[in-house]
Amino acid sequence: MDVIYRPEGIPSDYNFCDINNDYIDFYNKGSFRDETAIYYRVYNNYPGLYETLTRDFGNYNLYTFQEYKCSSDFVYRTDFPEIMFCSVTFIIIFLFLFNLITSIIKKGGIFHGLL
Repeated sequence: MDVIYRPEGIPSDYNFCDINNDYIDFYNKGSFRDETAIYYRVYNNYPGLYETLTRDFGNYNLYTFQEYKCSSDFVYRTDFPEIMFCSVTFIIIFLFLFNLITSIIKKGGIFHGLL
């Protein structure tokens, strides 16, 4: 994964991630020891939704997280291809129906029988 999608509500300094199968946790620092951290969890199936959580790093252990390249650009959403497919499908259906409606007024419709 080259770039991880970070939803717009998450601050830009949250680039340290803990990647799991179902979700990604965004942290603002790479390591924690004996402190409470506020982090953001983004679920893989719903990339635009996130929740704010707190986690207590205790027991004198050092927890480290890897820094990733993160972006809020919508192109990096995991569901971007599905969004584009639905958009193109609706545009084609709209053009077909528009041509069908205009064919009542003008023979061949606006597109002269192309659709």
